[in-house]
Amino acid sequence: MRITWDPKKAEINFKKQKVRFSDAELVLYDPFALTLEEQVVVVYSYRPDSIRLISAKKATPLQRKQYEKGN
Repeated sequence: MRITWDPKKAEINFKKQKVRFSDAELVLYDPFALTLEEQVVVVYSYRPDSIRLISAKKATPLQRKQYEKGN
């Protein structure tokens, strides 16, 4: 699977959220789009030939709890 993102958007995301898209890319291998290691929420879109990262941020306590419950 090929994962892409806009370099300018990645830079803005890092400045605002302190999460690099290159790190967030790993989340796409998790079916809930949140990892326990980094506890990151990733927004992405399926494209015909790739997956496009849109944003990434640290998960809130509620988001972590939902993930742990499997929701």
